[in-house]
Amino acid sequence: MTFLECTLSKGGFSGEAVFEVQPNGEKHVGVASRLHCWTEKGKRLVDVDLGDKKINGFVAVRVIDEANDKVLVSMPDGEVLWVAKNKLVPSEAAPNVPVRPRLAMGN
Repeated sequence: MTFLECTLSKGGFSGEAVFEVQPNGEKHVGVASRLHCWTEKGKRLVDVDLGDKKINGFVAVRVIDEANDKVLVSMPDGEVLWVAKNKLVPSEAAPNVPVRPRLAMGN
């Protein structure tokens, strides 16, 4: 499992968080389960009350490919982004981060 530096804030539902990353100078904003988010001190976001503030933290990503100093990662919201290797933090934890969006029932 690998983590990407981000800014976290409260999502629209109690079990989700909004994450903001700037992998290549362009901002990407997405929504993820709090199970895929950690504070910068390593505490799972499910145990944190964000209130209306933004905090620095990490979102779990899955590495898909590497090229030179860039890494292609799958974000929990289904997006795939190239990021600089120095923005990633490896971890031994292994929560389930989807590689692609899940299909709706009946499809």
